[in-house]
Order: sequence, then structure tokens, then C-alpha cells
Amino acid sequence: MNTILQQTAGSGDYLQLMKVGGVDGSVLTDVVATRYGANGRVVNFVRARTLRITADRLNRRVEFSFADGSLDYGPNSVPFPGGTFATVVASGEEATVAWTGSGLSFVTSK
Repeated sequence: MNTILQQTAGSGDYLQLMKVGGVDGSVLTDVVATRYGANGRVVNFVRARTLRITADRLNRRVEFSFADGSLDYGPNSVPFPGGTFATVVASGEEATVAWTGSGLSFVTSK
């Protein structure tokens, strides 16, 4: 999955999953992700109880929706406002097709 994240990220920031505790249907559980800047340096960490991945064919984007967690910046940790944090990890027709055709059973299409 990290390969597909990197290949479809574009030229800006990108995420890499560092830990996935398990899969529960269409949800990844006990997740830790690292956000890297375009220069390859670590920007922050995302820790969450759950992660949903949605490939939106109509809007041509792939979104990660984290729940019950925090954004960690060095020694500082900030809980998700409202309990969730969503970010677009890929956009464009090719990226959406790559995610929907990836064979990853937990990727939800809409």
C-alpha cells in the first residue's frame, strides 16, 4: 500500500503507513502514518484508532479518513478536531483507477 501511496501522491506532501494493527471489514485499525513533505522530510505523524480509505471516482480523488486519534508534531500531540481528520492522498483519474484496481479489499469506492 505504501508503494501505491507514493506513486499516486503527486509532487506535494505524501503519507506512508508505518503501522496497521488489523483490518475490520473496510476499516484499518490501530494506525500510525507519517506525513512527508515534498522534500522528503517528516512533517508530522497521524495516530488513529481507525482509518477508512475512499476512492471517489466522480471527484477523482482518494481520501483517508482517520478517527479517534491525534496529529503529533515532535513532542506535541493534538487530538483530531471533532474526532476525525481527513486528507486527500491522491487525485486525478489515473490515481483513482490505481486505488480502485489495487485489489486492496478495504478500499471503498463511491
